[in-house]
Amino acid sequence: VLNIEVIKAMVNALNRAAVGGSKLVLFSAAGSVFCCGLDLGYFLKYLRKDRNRTSLEMVNTIKNFVNTFNQF
Repeated sequence: VLNIEVIKAMVNALNRAAVGGSKLVLFSAAGSVFCCGLDLGYFLKYLRKDRNRTSLEMVNTIKNFVNTFNQF
C-alpha cells in the first residue's frame, strides 16, 4: 500500500537509476498484490494530528513522484 514513505522511496529509486544511466526500473513487492492504493489507515492516523500539513505533504509527495517519473 502506498504511503508517504513508500512514495519517497520510489522517487529515490528512480533518481538513483537515472544517475546510473538506467532506462528501466521495475518495482515489485512481496505478496500477491503490488498496490491496492493509498494506505488510508496511515493517512487518517496522521490527518488527525495535523490535517493541513499532512494533506499538503501527501500532495507534494505525489507531485514529486509524478514529476520524477515523467523525467525518467
